[in-house]
Amino acid sequence: EAEIRGIITLFFEPEDVELALSVAYCESRWDPGATNPSSRAAGLFQQLPRFWAERAANAGWAGANIYDAHANAAVSDSLHYEAGGCTHWSESQGCWG
Repeated sequence: EAEIRGIITLFFEPEDVELALSVAYCESRWDPGATNPSSRAAGLFQQLPRFWAERAANAGWAGANIYDAHANAAVSDSLHYEAGGCTHWSESQGCWG
């Protein structure tokens, strides 16, 4: 948990760290190498591969691997603050919400 908290703290505002930790836990159990077998969502915040390249580039992480915990958190930060809060993780809201 300490390592993941440190990564999330690098990207999310202090008031949003606990929420981001909860979302990441519900999405991947804090496993940066996690892959959902049905949706193929991957990484710490379970990003969808079909959107990864564009979202990573938009977040300043062009070419980053979806399983890179720092890149996955940075892209998730970008989605959270620039594209609608936690709406990208609404499917797991019953767990983190």
